[in-house]
Amino acid sequence: MSDAEHILETCQLIIDAAVDADPLLRPYPVLKLAVTAPAIVILAGDPFVTYHARMGGIVDAAYEFDVVLLASKVNEVAAQHRLYGWFDPRNKVYQAIDALPGMSVVDGRNVGDYAVGEGTYWGGTLRVTYDG
Repeated sequence: MSDAEHILETCQLIIDAAVDADPLLRPYPVLKLAVTAPAIVILAGDPFVTYHARMGGIVDAAYEFDVVLLASKVNEVAAQHRLYGWFDPRNKVYQAIDALPGMSVVDGRNVGDYAVGEGTYWGGTLRVTYDG
């Protein structure tokens, strides 16, 4: 399996785990012009990959993903509760992603409006690292 195929498979694992934990989430493997919230989109983190040299010339790679969770088209109380729930370490979506082999949810960030295509959505990002 190539590195690219491995990364795509990893993204799909994140999406599958999140949707299994919250069946109302609509998965979008790539950002589209329009989405229907609640939605989940995986983006490459910044930095996307960090290399660690080990003894003997072996290089390990750690990848970072931004798991964008879009709660609603408007910032309303229900959308805030849904979004903040996803960021809670006791939440099923958070736990499902964090429990995947080699993955760790490191923080939640960028809560606010997300422009997607022609719409604006209330959302936030879980930063996930993967030691693959």
